Amino acid sequence: MISPNDWDTKRLLALEGIWIVASFTLLSLDLLNFHIPLLRATAFFVLLTFIPGILLLRILKIHGINYVEALLYAVGLSLIFDMCIGLAANFIPLLFGLDRPLNLLNLTVALIFAITVLFGITWFRDREFKPVVTAGTRKLPPGGLIPYFIAFLLPCLAILGTSAINQWQNNISEFIFIFSFIGLLTLGAFNRFFRPEHYPLIIFMSAVSLLFSTTLISSNLVGSDIHLEYCMSQLAAADHFWDPSVRLTVNTCLSLVMLAPVYSFLTGLDMVWVFKVVYPVLFSFMPLVLYRIFRLQMGAHVAFLSAIFFVSLPMFSMDLAQLARQQVAELFLSLLILLMV
Repeated sequence: MISPNDWDTKRLLALEGIWIVASFTLLSLDLLNFHIPLLRATAFFVLLTFIPGILLLRILKIHGINYVEALLYAVGLSLIFDMCIGLAANFIPLLFGLDRPLNLLNLTVALIFAITVLFGITWFRDREFKPVVTAGTRKLPPGGLIPYFIAFLLPCLAILGTSAINQWQNNISEFIFIFSFIGLLTLGAFNRFFRPEHYPLIIFMSAVSLLFSTTLISSNLVGSDIHLEYCMSQLAAADHFWDPSVRLTVNTCLSLVMLAPVYSFLTGLDMVWVFKVVYPVLFSFMPLVLYRIFRLQMGAHVAFLSAIFFVSLPMFSMDLAQLARQQVAELFLSLLILLMV
């Protein structure tokens, strides 16, 4: 599979441009009360999580790396970009005497301006890049699309299980999810049905599923520290300004006071659901980083089992699900380790 940072420059910029235009069109429709459930949230999640990072990889002229690594580096760079956008929207308008600067309008203007600059620099720096053309057509791994379908089925079962518990206090669906997860890992452990090409998606979907099985229990936040984290993020969003003078350790974490409001304003999701859905999905990239680290040191099968072992620990799906700032911190720590190896 060819990663986006190895695509033809014109093709990449055209596709990303179409996605960006579509995202802001959905935003405009939403503001005009033409609501399309979850479509705006999905579009802006992809925009904020991947597109800036891919452009930054092109600006840095990083080519020829594994597609999984390219995806992971793009996520890390995008999160840094998003926090910088939040900082710019929070402080630059103050220079012009504008109060309550952290709002949807300022974030939209800052995002459009910054991405336009990235587009220009990408074209200037990397327009001469020519992708390597490989002969022949890539075939699907053995098993076709069925392993991918099974992997995508896991989060659906996790969501169904938590919904049944929330609505009807019935945990049968949750048991079905748990036994399905065990069965999937058993097939992977004994090299049955799944191939190394399937491992990254299985690891990511397993992580998402286990985290959702914790965070989606009830409509409220689950945990202890996460309530204070939510309080500071919501305070910045409600006041439309992040006040760095508040003397709390949590208030110094840009992953809370900048990243969460940026996602909340642009995706249209309530802050609670940013913590319950967006952060777990972002944290699910961390086991994938571990898989690439292990894969560079040992065989694919052992690396897969090592990453799955980490995902299966209660600390991952229960304790860390309650610590939003630590989720982002551990993702960055794992990316730094991947850079070193």
